[in-house]
Amino acid sequence: DNMAERLLAGKSPPFLVRVGHPARLLPAVLTAALDARLSRSDGGAIVSDIKTELSEARRKMSAERSRGVREALRTEIKTLRK
Repeated sequence: DNMAERLLAGKSPPFLVRVGHPARLLPAVLTAALDARLSRSDGGAIVSDIKTELSEARRKMSAERSRGVREALRTEIKTLRK
């Protein structure tokens, strides 16, 4: 964190990606954290949407009694995982 903080504080900071647990990073280095970069990217928004759809499909499947509907939901979950 000390090295990353000093590199980022320079006049022309390099493209730096800090890998590590976000809770253990210094606040000055959070912008360079891998998790922060992924959450700001377009791909991060897509992944978030898919996770929401997956959790909703799982919730519907657990509440559903009909075998055919449960099978359709299982197929949807398999598709979303890909």
